[in-house]
Amino acid sequence: MSSGGSGMLQGEVSDAAPLTAAVNDDFTNQDPDNPTAQCPALSVVDPSQLIPQSGQPDTPNTPLKASAITTDISGQVTDDGGKSPPLNPEKPLSTGTSAKPTNPCSGLGMSNAATEKTFATGFQQLLKDWKTLTPDQRQTKIKDLANAATPAGVPDVGVHPRNMSDLGQLDFSTWRLDLNEKDLNKTQFSDADGKEFADTVYHETRHGEQWFMMAQKRAAEGQTADQISAQLGIPKSVAEAAFKNPLSAKDPRQPCADAVYESVYGNKAAARNKTLTDLDTLGDANTKAAKNYKKVSASKTSTQKQKDDADKAWGDASAKYSKVLKDYHNLPEEADAWETAGDMKKQWANTGTGKK
Repeated sequence: MSSGGSGMLQGEVSDAAPLTAAVNDDFTNQDPDNPTAQCPALSVVDPSQLIPQSGQPDTPNTPLKASAITTDISGQVTDDGGKSPPLNPEKPLSTGTSAKPTNPCSGLGMSNAATEKTFATGFQQLLKDWKTLTPDQRQTKIKDLANAATPAGVPDVGVHPRNMSDLGQLDFSTWRLDLNEKDLNKTQFSDADGKEFADTVYHETRHGEQWFMMAQKRAAEGQTADQISAQLGIPKSVAEAAFKNPLSAKDPRQPCADAVYESVYGNKAAARNKTLTDLDTLGDANTKAAKNYKKVSASKTSTQKQKDDADKAWGDASAKYSKVLKDYHNLPEEADAWETAGDMKKQWANTGTGKK
């Protein structure tokens, strides 16, 4: 998801088909406000589809043509982080078509400047101590920092090393953060890489807070712990905690829970699932077009027309991918997690412990 985070969720009966049960974030090495990770949605249509799956379609590390570069959800021009093959600087920039959504979750829970600064300060201290700690000790400290950032009552997430291509993900079925074992085994981080690692942890933990809010919402609406666990695909213990502490209709978090629930399990679930499916399909197409352009442009036997056709094909593929990427950024749960983790990263320079 991903960022961040790729994974799986369980959902309720709706017209949308379930995808998977964890939130994964790829692309977490982006600019603070430009994450491009994966967070799948589910709606239960068939009981056989409730089994958590592995291999959630990842957001490909795909270069965008400059013609397809969009402004991200903060309005800043962004690309894929400079991955090869390079962007074509001669192509005009596009601002995309999706409007930045209003975030009803801003300022709530982990989206709090004091909490974000405390986490940033703690994570920077962890990175200073990194060499002196074993991988198990690192996991414990990451777990403590993540859970200290969530509001009282949110069940603690676990931390688990995993052989994965992404930086990390939140697996709702086990209620744990899966983090790339290579990162946990590193001897040290640069300040930039350490900040992105912290971003992943904060982003994925925020997803856990979101899903607990949804569980509390369903508890307030009369669902039992068993029903909540089955619908959201979360552990029974997490559902029971939500059942004991339902979300009051007057709770300021109610609009946030409503927006995220509507996106993942409600009337917008089918559109969300299509966005996630298109993200994978169009990302693959963009990767293929980029590789073809690189191959054709490098060939001494290619004609100018062949080069132009390959260039246009890449531009068209990137434009489609860029559009769906922006739609993905604007999903309520993702827009909020990116915004929250991005704000934490802004606190990084304000803690007095980070390198400039």
